[in-house]
Amino acid sequence: MVDVLETVPISRRLPPGRHGAQTAVPGVTAGEIFRAAATLVAGRGQASIVMQAAKAAFGLELCDGPRCVASGSTEFIGAGPGRWLVLAEGESEALTQRLETAAAPQASVVDQSGGLVLFEASGEKIADALPKFLSIDIDASVFPVGAAATTTAAHVNLTVWLARPGCWRFAVGRSSAAAFLRILAVAAAEFGFELR
Repeated sequence: MVDVLETVPISRRLPPGRHGAQTAVPGVTAGEIFRAAATLVAGRGQASIVMQAAKAAFGLELCDGPRCVASGSTEFIGAGPGRWLVLAEGESEALTQRLETAAAPQASVVDQSGGLVLFEASGEKIADALPKFLSIDIDASVFPVGAAATTTAAHVNLTVWLARPGCWRFAVGRSSAAAFLRILAVAAAEFGFELR
């Protein structure tokens, strides 16, 4: 067990720094990333229209499935049929307004910026740490760059996607952020874990 887990209350986030094995280079590095977040949900039978609207407004070919498509800092992550988690730099109001302008009335838009925490993790040993808590196959042959999944890690609901080779992103409910960091720290402890 990571020593710091014995001293930090369960409801609190781990402090930044090195945890677990004191390797010369941490095998896994993680940190919070900051983006505006919204959920875009197509009305019944409207997914193809919403996908066309997103292409016109954002220049992205959405997939009605578990995939992430990105352009610059804007990402659309498929979270279910006709449903996408949308991330972008800037203010949440600007993102929701842009989505509503593009997709209304065929879709609803819900601001998620206050309810989600986004993390990014990478490192030489990330592929060894993730299977300890993810119950999905992350082998590159079935989970290539851009693949996404909505799943659970222990008791924590999350959306995970491979943003680029070796770089994983996670969207976690704000109330579960501390628990998720503990799960990640324990999984990566033997390789050396650094929280930025």
